[in-house]
Amino acid sequence: EYATALEKTSAELAALQAHHERGTVTAAQVKEGQENLTRAQARYNDALADSSTKLQAYGDAQKSVHTLITAGLNLELKQAEASERIARLLGKETEAREAVRKQREIEIKLAEAKVKSLQDEADAMEKLARAQEQELLAKGRMTEIDQVRISNSLRAAEAKRQEAQAVEAGIPAMQKEAEL
Repeated sequence: EYATALEKTSAELAALQAHHERGTVTAAQVKEGQENLTRAQARYNDALADSSTKLQAYGDAQKSVHTLITAGLNLELKQAEASERIARLLGKETEAREAVRKQREIEIKLAEAKVKSLQDEADAMEKLARAQEQELLAKGRMTEIDQVRISNSLRAAEAKRQEAQAVEAGIPAMQKEAEL
């Protein structure tokens, strides 16, 4: 909505300037149009900055959720490993095999959680980089260093996606192993 308001105000200023050249609008009216455009640009810039901040906070929140999920699954895995050791010590091979099967299931869940975490992190990195890029461009403050930083963030996001694909590619093998 701020981008639309900015475009509209910019078009209004262009029209005022054209009318001023024909003498149908005063310089004061053109100046007022310029001030309106400045205010619209400031609101747009603020909205972009808020967007970047919100995206960063959302990405951090997602990361925390994934950390909690992974911690819970790791706890389950340790419990299953302990169950296996106890069963073996007591000579209960059926229970030990069941604990090993449970470990494989948890390992698959861990891999799936890692894929989701990497994909979400990649998405958050890309969205944040794009928002920062828009903000800098809108403010006219994009430097070569900023361009390199944004480009690096986008490449890092792509690397996270590829890492997610690599982990995901291994899941079918883990599932087959769990079935044995």
